[in-house]
Amino acid sequence: MLLNISAISTPAKKLWGASECKSTSENRAVEVQRSQLANPIQVTLLRSFRANQASSFSVGAYPYGIAFDGSNIWVTNNGSNTVTKLKAGDGSLVGTYAVGIEPWGIVLGSSIRVTNSGDSTVTKLNASDGALVGTYAVTGGAQAVAFGGTNIWVTNIELSTVTKLNAGNPSLALTCSREGSWRRF
Repeated sequence: MLLNISAISTPAKKLWGASECKSTSENRAVEVQRSQLANPIQVTLLRSFRANQASSFSVGAYPYGIAFDGSNIWVTNNGSNTVTKLKAGDGSLVGTYAVGIEPWGIVLGSSIRVTNSGDSTVTKLNASDGALVGTYAVTGGAQAVAFGGTNIWVTNIELSTVTKLNAGNPSLALTCSREGSWRRF
């Protein structure tokens, strides 16, 4: 099996490197071609695991949504009304943070946004420490969520609508009905 990794770029557009790995029958990376690295001074850590190895980490009740911020894994806990933050490298607990009722979806942008289906809200958390920034009303059972640069998009399962929240000012919201018309609420 041959794994090719393309050049990876950070938000600042700094090129960290590209590499090529070959694996043995034990699924362990055994070769990195130095000529493929964009920055030969940069060190890359490759960790390999057997394909049949699995690890489990404790989070809250009924984990549902999951997102990765580059360093941490964020998990919505639908039955606990919380979000759990774990270190991606080792799965250790960073923190557990209260959100709305029945958290469902999660998306990362400049902050963490969590949809709460049970109370039709979106909770905004500070990405660095999980502190509550605000809670914003949407309509009809908020579930899936996406971040589009300047807007947060939320599906509302009970009303078959989509709500667009301004990322900078989430109190400015528009909801689109099945018929395609937008309205403020």
